[in-house]
Amino acid sequence: MAKVLPPAVVASFPAVVSKGARQVPADITPEIMQIILLDEIAGRQEETEAHLARLRALEDDRSPEGLTDEIEISVDSTLKEVLTTDNWQSISITNDGPDTVRIKINLNTTAIRWKKLKIDEIYEVNFHEHKIKKLFLVCDLGQTATLRVAGKF
Repeated sequence: MAKVLPPAVVASFPAVVSKGARQVPADITPEIMQIILLDEIAGRQEETEAHLARLRALEDDRSPEGLTDEIEISVDSTLKEVLTTDNWQSISITNDGPDTVRIKINLNTTAIRWKKLKIDEIYEVNFHEHKIKKLFLVCDLGQTATLRVAGKF
């Protein structure tokens, strides 16, 4: 009597179709079927391990280290580019004044609008991943501001 196997297993060796179900020919021994099935399982295990490795890497990036980097920055009308010590997940910027400051995170392109931060305002961003690498800061001509920046990574 022929044994019915899953389609993924029988796809790798000749089979006959009987009453709509794929069946193993009688001359294939149980040992050969076992080898074919173990090979299929091993292949799926490799795929699963690769997928789990990608998930672990993503979780590591989303898991905060529980550390903060706090800096005070003076800004004037000259564009200031600040590199973070580590890639931060979130940032909190407080403008202690005396003037408004404009902020961009990571990219200084015309496609991204400046965030205006007035005196005593707080600007917070959380990317949930370690993505914050640079800050771009500038005040209008003749103006200055002092910022307190706390980056969390």
